[in-house]
Amino acid sequence: MAFETWTLEQIRSFVLARKALEDPLLDTSENGDAWVDANAVAHVAVAMQASILESQAQMFPGTATGSFLDEHLRMWCEDGRRVATAWEGTIRFESLAGTPVIPTGTVVRHADGTEYETTTDVLALSWSGSYATAAAIANTLGTVGNKEVATVLTVSSPPADVSPTCWLWTTTTSGADGESDEEGQARCLATTRYRPGGGNWADYLLWAMDIDGVESAFIYPAWDDEDITPERGTVTVIPRGPEGTRIVSAATRAAVQAHLGTVAPSGMKVTVENPSTSDQAVTVYVRPATGFEPDWTGSIGVTSCASPYTHVDLDASPVGTVAIGDRVVCFVGVGLEAEERVVSDVGANYVEVTEPFSGTIAGTTTMFPGGPLWAPVKAAIEEVFDDLGTSASDDAPRPRFPRVESEHPSTVFTSLIVAGVCGVEGVNSCRLTVPAADVTNEETPGDPIVLTTLDPNLSILWE
Repeated sequence: MAFETWTLEQIRSFVLARKALEDPLLDTSENGDAWVDANAVAHVAVAMQASILESQAQMFPGTATGSFLDEHLRMWCEDGRRVATAWEGTIRFESLAGTPVIPTGTVVRHADGTEYETTTDVLALSWSGSYATAAAIANTLGTVGNKEVATVLTVSSPPADVSPTCWLWTTTTSGADGESDEEGQARCLATTRYRPGGGNWADYLLWAMDIDGVESAFIYPAWDDEDITPERGTVTVIPRGPEGTRIVSAATRAAVQAHLGTVAPSGMKVTVENPSTSDQAVTVYVRPATGFEPDWTGSIGVTSCASPYTHVDLDASPVGTVAIGDRVVCFVGVGLEAEERVVSDVGANYVEVTEPFSGTIAGTTTMFPGGPLWAPVKAAIEEVFDDLGTSASDDAPRPRFPRVESEHPSTVFTSLIVAGVCGVEGVNSCRLTVPAADVTNEETPGDPIVLTTLDPNLSILWE
């Protein structure tokens, strides 16, 4: 039975009514002695109600927050609440002359204020030509320290003969944000709703989620696989990263595989894979509301973009069309994944951007205008694809236990794409031209597959 509550006014009226029964001649008018007494009692009662409701919420993992949720996580999940970690990797320095020494503790800074500190010395023998790398760690915990390869940084106090410009070069360990209340609730619910057994489906889901960077997984079991033993079978685990990260890195897959090797029942054959990809082109024309227009109009052909992927050569001059501070969208790499960047310089037949693209931009693509709507519209379309795939239930964090022999109902409904785009603030209307009709996943039953990798074929245009 739900805990019934009353408003301050209701409780005050109850108290005054009771007092009036005892003394019919009592003055119960507003701000009289009796009214003031009743008002004080009502405030205490309302506060007690609030405390009861708060305690009620903290009793359950799905509604607990703060230190109360910490206790639930400590009780149900071995590692408790996950804490934030710092990015670790290497920084690449450039010499202006000779082979200078760069001591441990040298601080470099990103334009957003994120600082990194070297943890090894750069000595004379460390240099290869004009460049040398040093191990480093972010001074700020969380994903803020995770930057793309070749991201430009600045040496705070460069030693003699060292360029003030340096680059984030490789990532050894990505930084992770501390677990939010919502994420902790979801993980705790997954543990309590799908209680661990001797290697059941839920076990593999939770074991996969033990690894940083894995927020859910598809589990494809075949318990009765006679190719292994009559008693054991095979399990295919397809880990999924945070929203919008349907394919995890090779390092994350290897970590999941190694972890499952230590916890899975003896005799089980466990494989960890990324899902097969089935790229789906999506082209949507967006009509923005006033104040949400793209930063510029038209489009310009791209000739090339050389490492470190900040200088984009064009087949026409952008001068007069694109200005510093405008956002541009290019298609990057073999899969032509759309990426938006901010322009830092404009010249004859080229633009430069503040953050490097993640890879080579081929000369067969086009540069399109970005703007305030591009990123949220992209996210809205990706969310439609994130929701694809068979599932045992809708419970957080969307556990997926599809049977290997079953079909995979992963239809892309065009109506959901249109609804998602039109739900973005600043979108007046949209026109979806590709796909022209709902797309059904036609993969062969038995093949662990979810439709993935929307980004490489995503075109957001303006009208």
